Amino acid sequence: MLKSIFSKSAIAALLLAPVLASAATTSSVTFADTADKDVKIDGSGFAIANVRWTDPTFRISKGVTQEFQASSLVWNLFKGNSIVKSGSFADAVGDSNSGQIVINESGLTKGEYKLVFTGKWTVPGASDSWKELREEKVAFSNITYSSVSPVPEPETYAMLLVGLGVMGAIAVRRRKSDAS
Repeated sequence: MLKSIFSKSAIAALLLAPVLASAATTSSVTFADTADKDVKIDGSGFAIANVRWTDPTFRISKGVTQEFQASSLVWNLFKGNSIVKSGSFADAVGDSNSGQIVINESGLTKGEYKLVFTGKWTVPGASDSWKELREEKVAFSNITYSSVSPVPEPETYAMLLVGLGVMGAIAVRRRKSDAS
């Protein structure tokens, strides 16, 4: 009985040895790329940053490549060394590899901020010398600003008064025509 268990274990070890050896030598490379942009916040409105990323492709065999999705795509808005807002994107197969960061400026003090966008990828079976890993993977397309005025402008009050005057004039004319 003991001899049978020993021989089965030895056979299993011989069969699994190549699998375990290849698993031990299979490496993966994790790399990240970061882009940053200065942002001016005035405290009212929105800052909108368009971002894009490129997923790396890896040649598995002749004529066969595989695209690797980002394991994380995050953005942080810094004031000095402190993160004041943050968010993330999901990277899916076949997506546009672009996104829009919308920063609501409400509650932020007026001043200079830094927006940092970071992508991280893990590529199994790759080596550190893989050239494509060194290329730019994330970038900002552009940043636009839209202001929202929290207090109505004087023209708004003028239009309101003109409208009330017209409504009053109509009411007076109707009362005069009803009286006649």
